[in-house]
Amino acid sequence: MSFSKDYNHRQQAFHDAMGLFTEQEYKKALERFIWLAQIKYRPAFSSYMAGQCAYKEKHYQEAIKFYQQSLAIKKQASYTAILLENLANAYKALKDEKHYAHYRHLLEQQRARD
Repeated sequence: MSFSKDYNHRQQAFHDAMGLFTEQEYKKALERFIWLAQIKYRPAFSSYMAGQCAYKEKHYQEAIKFYQQSLAIKKQASYTAILLENLANAYKALKDEKHYAHYRHLLEQQRARD
């Protein structure tokens, strides 16, 4: 990989990953977010952002995996509504109506709480 996997520089890797995401360099950002989640640096958010990268690249199966990983770590966060919406839309893109309906329902519940 093209970045230093030095645990002592994890905060810099996170900062770089966020910048790369903003610059729409999703593949480069993705590899950093995956590593950050693996070393448990902001694991729920790093998993969510890995999902966002995969989603932007239309790699829906991969996005689903990361989104679910994020939810397993942290059920409620500031980004939960976006996560649920993208999770539902990823299932819709894969023509999985059952899971699409399930996550749309969870999204509606989330929005009612917010």
